[in-house]
Amino acid sequence: MDISTTQTYNASPSAVAQALLSSELAAKRAKLARVDDYTHTVDGSKATTVVNVPAERLPSKARTFARNGAKVTITTVASGDSVTYTVDPHGLPAEVSAALKLSGDATTTADLSATLKVKIPLLGGKIEKRAAGMVDRLLAKDAKLVEEVIEEQGS
Repeated sequence: MDISTTQTYNASPSAVAQALLSSELAAKRAKLARVDDYTHTVDGSKATTVVNVPAERLPSKARTFARNGAKVTITTVASGDSVTYTVDPHGLPAEVSAALKLSGDATTTADLSATLKVKIPLLGGKIEKRAAGMVDRLLAKDAKLVEEVIEEQGS
């Protein structure tokens, strides 16, 4: 399923990219998702977040595929006016990738293009539609976190 949306940030594209890579944003996202077991490293224009979710925190249907919990690695790369996300769900039957195109000067428009594929016969499409329905609400919350980090960084 392809997903596209636009967010606006009250900061320059470089400040937005810096915030998207930051450890501060990773911590805020983890807190919002109620995830305690994660690591986040930044190496120049690349950030890697590894999240471990215990089985009891997963939806019941997901536990069928992740009896011991889930490990997800999210790699974020900023390059020029774009930020790409690659998600490795470590053996779960899903694929996620996303790209942000940043434009503007003092205010940034971030155009998101994402792809979600759930590889479960008969159920994959339903899960994709349900997840896509949550995207706008999730991104609105995430945009607030990004704005908080930008403000805290003084950018």
